[in-house]
Amino acid sequence: MKNLLIFAAFILAGLSVFAQNLPSPTGLTCSFLREPSAAVITDPQPDLGWIFPQSGIKQSAYRILVASSPFLLKEGKADLWDTQKIEDNNSVNINYSGKKLIANNIYWWVVKVWSENGTESSYSTPQQFNTGNFDRSDVNYPGESSWVELSGNDWVS
Repeated sequence: MKNLLIFAAFILAGLSVFAQNLPSPTGLTCSFLREPSAAVITDPQPDLGWIFPQSGIKQSAYRILVASSPFLLKEGKADLWDTQKIEDNNSVNINYSGKKLIANNIYWWVVKVWSENGTESSYSTPQQFNTGNFDRSDVNYPGESSWVELSGNDWVS
């Protein structure tokens, strides 16, 4: 009987720990693109977004890290932008406000979130985005684009 009570206590403790874990955000977007690594971002201040990981619970805060390398996506190491903890329930249209991005470059970002009860997630899987030419003065109309070769035979418009 004593062993059964101990076993039940471990099960309940394990369930309560599991219930307190918040999964990482998913569905990261950059300028509304789900796979920005396959495109070229021409906005020097792109909008970032993600899907909050748990239904039935609201987001209360987030923290974004943006870096020039995936190896720098650590708190205190992100070389371009570390928002710190922002008390906000928005998860779309978060305007990049870090150091000036360089045209024709590759960047990486992650986000973690907090729930309304204060539970913190781990960071999301890193997402890459590529910047293109920010100077759009030579286009005939705002939506005009041209073919860009990323590498090898990978082309995007």
